[in-house]
Amino acid sequence: MIAGAGSAGYGIWKLLCFAGCTNIIVLDSKGAIYKGRKEGMNKYKNEIAQFTNRDEHGCLGEAIVRSDVFIGVSGIKNLLKTRMIKKMNPDPIVFALTNPYPEIHPTLARNAGARIIATGSFNYENKVNNALVFPYVMRAILDLKIRKITPDILYAVAVAIANTIPKRKLADNKIIPEIGDKSLQKRITAAILRQSRLN
Repeated sequence: MIAGAGSAGYGIWKLLCFAGCTNIIVLDSKGAIYKGRKEGMNKYKNEIAQFTNRDEHGCLGEAIVRSDVFIGVSGIKNLLKTRMIKKMNPDPIVFALTNPYPEIHPTLARNAGARIIATGSFNYENKVNNALVFPYVMRAILDLKIRKITPDILYAVAVAIANTIPKRKLADNKIIPEIGDKSLQKRITAAILRQSRLN
């Protein structure tokens, strides 16, 4: 589930769909986005409604029940409560990415049963931050003269970043590289080059 349907939430939803995820619920300040909802809709939310969430019409506390993953880009500090995490499936993943104050403090998420926790903040482990992506992608598309950033390029970049951590070194508190990892530029440029040759 994705809490937040602005540009970040919309972009995450698009990339997850491209990656093959099919059971996604996106929520905004009015609750779950669904086909036929009238309140607070726009063309982007209408698009989301066409391809997600066939059942859930409730709020975050209702929609999160039996979820596996929470991705927060809501802009709201402390939006996610420990009682909500306890209603998720066992060993849930919580990406509370609102910065600088996440949707839930990592310690509270861990104590509530979250297995993997990431934030957008520099203060905690598993830093999911724009700085992992933007400088390297921009340099690569300029160097390679890429004219259009497509979902397959973004997916290739995501996989390249994820594969920066060798499987033997993966841990609950180390799922992505540190910001400033010196191998990121090379990996991201190579991934975009490979993908551009396929297109």
